Amino acid sequence: MKIRSLVLLSIVLLLTNAAIALSIRSLGMGNIYSPAAHDPSGIFYNPAFLARNDSLRLSFDNILGPIAPRNNATVSLGDLGLAGSLNDQGTVYYLASGFNTYSFLRLGVGVKAINGRKDFDFGLDWDVIKNVGLSAAVLNEDNAFLPQKLPITLSFKTDDGDKSLIFSYDGNPRVGYENQISAKAFWRVGYNADHPTAGLTIPLGQNIDIDTALDLAPGAARLLWGIELFRNTENKRVNSNHSINFGAAIVGEDKFITIEGYNLHYVDAGKGFPLILLGGGIHFTHHWDPYMEEFTKHYRVINIDHLGAGESDKPQYFFGYTIEEQAELINALLDKLGIKECYLLGYCYGGSMAFYLAGQYPERYKKLVVIEGFVRGINAIPISDRDQYRLGALAMRHDVEYLNAYLLRDVVTFHYRLLYPYFNGKMWYQLNKAVLYADLRDKIRDLKAPVLYYAGTKSWAYDFLGPTKDYIKHNVKDLKFIEIEGAGHDVDRFDQRSFETQVLDFLR
Repeated sequence: MKIRSLVLLSIVLLLTNAAIALSIRSLGMGNIYSPAAHDPSGIFYNPAFLARNDSLRLSFDNILGPIAPRNNATVSLGDLGLAGSLNDQGTVYYLASGFNTYSFLRLGVGVKAINGRKDFDFGLDWDVIKNVGLSAAVLNEDNAFLPQKLPITLSFKTDDGDKSLIFSYDGNPRVGYENQISAKAFWRVGYNADHPTAGLTIPLGQNIDIDTALDLAPGAARLLWGIELFRNTENKRVNSNHSINFGAAIVGEDKFITIEGYNLHYVDAGKGFPLILLGGGIHFTHHWDPYMEEFTKHYRVINIDHLGAGESDKPQYFFGYTIEEQAELINALLDKLGIKECYLLGYCYGGSMAFYLAGQYPERYKKLVVIEGFVRGINAIPISDRDQYRLGALAMRHDVEYLNAYLLRDVVTFHYRLLYPYFNGKMWYQLNKAVLYADLRDKIRDLKAPVLYYAGTKSWAYDFLGPTKDYIKHNVKDLKFIEIEGAGHDVDRFDQRSFETQVLDFLR
């Protein structure tokens, strides 16, 4: 009982102590909210920044700038944000939402309530070109018809995304510079109207960071520190320093290669004829760990993190995560490695890539093992034909979910983001859309490679795979179809040793 009371007291002190600032990145940059930092407390500056959010995050501030109130507490879930703050006028409550209208443009709207008065804010966040961003907000106060604050921010990033230079003006000029030195570590400096600032972020764990900031205001210099929870639950968007954040390879060597400007991670292990492993949407190289020791006895295994997963880059914009885009990157990777012929083992999303690659480049891909990969998604057939796959309302429900995921991107999928921190939330929405609307029939009409296809009767995708299973049974000339009673979507995990033996027998 004493321990519980002590914990509760610590939480209360943490939330009420103005000397503890748990999300102070913008302060360290000269009191500029940094789009590069994805700080949920930025809704006080521009609600459009919420559209950049991923998963569940908590933020606490005691910013004393002319725009942001002090002693802020913010919780954001996907594109929704709820904040409270205490300033000289009293307690302010703030509710805001961001909208991904296009891949390069985000809008936001917020409403704040204070002393019975309600004011509305609006914001825009625009990726002008790849390395240049512009944000502008209309912040109203005191029921005024005309806006009281018009902060405008211009940001410049390097190609690798590691460095950002940001200028802001809201009546006072500000400048901030940020340098990302590892997956979650940053240092930053800034200048706020008439004095310099500095900040540092150091990771304490997968979902815990410690932030510090030094504000050298004349006569009121202060050092602030705090802890942030769930702010950045994914790996660095651009892994230019080729860091390993989710565990080194248990067999073989971790390697990186740059394809079309993207850093792709793969594990190279074993010797012999190449076997390429492609994981599913929420998989990365370690999914194949149970089989690596045996596979590498017979083959040279190239185990790849597709873009958006594992240690590979996780672009938020300018990459659509379609099956074709991902597959072409894999093919270009093998070009660079000088691999002329190989076998493919792909799971779900990776299985769809395997079908595409073997159909487009039959001279390279000689055999396929596919675990519940899609050739024809359920949404690629007319609605009138879906009833034969017993989907009807189920398909419509998923259409609604993906619409919600577009407007409130990670509200629908945030639990996946917490469970699987090694993949990108934007990719999760995009790849689900890609496989359910997939139609690769024209791409694989000349498919010559033998195919070993696995499906599970208890898989969530059982009905959704109906059009794919019908097509391959009637059109793939050399097909071995295995449907395992009681297996879920992770068919290979139902009986690992049997799966391993069947795959090796098929490839031999």
